[in-house]
Amino acid sequence: MKESRTYTLDELIDVSGFDRRTISYYVQRGLLPKVGRRGPRTRYSQKFLDRLLYIKRLRFMQDTGRIRAVTLEEIRDAFATQTEIDISGFVAGATEPDWVAGVISESSDTQLAAATGDTVVMASPRPRAMSVAQGFEQPEGLHGQLAALARSLDRSRESGANAGYEPWVQLKISEDIFLAVRGLDSDDVELADDVVKSLKDLLEVAV
Repeated sequence: MKESRTYTLDELIDVSGFDRRTISYYVQRGLLPKVGRRGPRTRYSQKFLDRLLYIKRLRFMQDTGRIRAVTLEEIRDAFATQTEIDISGFVAGATEPDWVAGVISESSDTQLAAATGDTVVMASPRPRAMSVAQGFEQPEGLHGQLAALARSLDRSRESGANAGYEPWVQLKISEDIFLAVRGLDSDDVELADDVVKSLKDLLEVAV
């Protein structure tokens, strides 16, 4: 029986266009299969690559306005219910899963409103930045959490760890409010979760 081709991490990056941070983040969120301890000699399966290319095609469909922004949870659920043939067929453009037809975008203005779940893979254009209203007292804990998250992201950029395409990820605060973060990966998830919790607590007090 012929063995399936495997890939190095550098090959995955070249073929998919995703950087190391993004690939690591997708593994951490359960979108990509875990491969055990990773190192320079680690090989990745065709299944691993197909999932990356599946996400890449979804991103393209979002960027061109064909579908609304979809959550990582929706993509993970899609992988759990589709066969390898279904996934590779979508990657090749030969088939389109039924669930994709259900997220067709009516307009770019409704992409965010239609999204469900806590984390959204953002499409272009980039989301508007959040700001703290003048005169509103920002809690010291939240200020420190935001500063720590910003420092962590800055260190990654300075080190070149997130060179290339940096996905915008939105973290849900409420039905109408999302926190947009660029270049978030597994090393920053805990910091981001702290910020989200503080913002949710703040919203409850304000209401």
